[in-house]
Amino acid sequence: MIKERDWKRFVQSVAMIDQVTAGKPRTKEAFSMMFKLLEDYTFEDISRALEGHARTNKFLVQPADIISIIEGDIADKSLVAWRVFLKSMEHHGFYSSVRFPDPAYHYAIDLLGGWMRLCEEWHGMTDKEIEFRGKDWRKLYEIGVRKASWDGRDGTVKVPPYFKGFHEWNNRSGGFLEFVPKVVQIGTGEMIPQEMLGAGDQVRMLAEGNDDGGQRKIKKIGIRTEDQEGIAGRSGEGLVSVSQVQFQEGVEREEN
Repeated sequence: MIKERDWKRFVQSVAMIDQVTAGKPRTKEAFSMMFKLLEDYTFEDISRALEGHARTNKFLVQPADIISIIEGDIADKSLVAWRVFLKSMEHHGFYSSVRFPDPAYHYAIDLLGGWMRLCEEWHGMTDKEIEFRGKDWRKLYEIGVRKASWDGRDGTVKVPPYFKGFHEWNNRSGGFLEFVPKVVQIGTGEMIPQEMLGAGDQVRMLAEGNDDGGQRKIKKIGIRTEDQEGIAGRSGEGLVSVSQVQFQEGVEREEN
């Protein structure tokens, strides 16, 4: 939560729950301490937890009660998300460009090396190694639920809009733009053009072309990639940055 934005509605929500349970009036200092203890969570998560407490408990709600409800919900959610991630690697894998249902997926995937790297590693892992990797992935996902977003607003960590698969990475690198596949939306299977996901801000093709006697000449093809500030570097996927922009000159080619 952010105090400038969430303080008033936080106090109102807690005071309302206190009225319907056996709660006593709280001082401003008590509200301030509660807010500080809960500020790592979103107001929406806290609001749902307050409602859940009121349904099942007649006593005064404490920060520990709210945290217990939220963490339990997030743990369940991360387990489902991990299973979705494993299924996606199996069905789509290294070659497909993908976008997951929420930013927390992208937060975890990005910090563990990116989509292509994880897909490569997964095929060589034992069941035990996958189990251990799952624990790391789920912990990062749970942090991402609270910290990650698509746009980086309100101090959150901006994550990549999608992850490139090998076919897109290879075709862009070689200048074969007409063969760049669309992005698979995990969960629906919808095929989405990169431009609809804001990819135009991360991948811009700088091409010079002219017609000369029926010949179209592409002098240069450049791929601009950005890496998200605050996110660990990845293995050549070239997805997001705010602080650092790398420009890779493509190949010169001529089409007859």
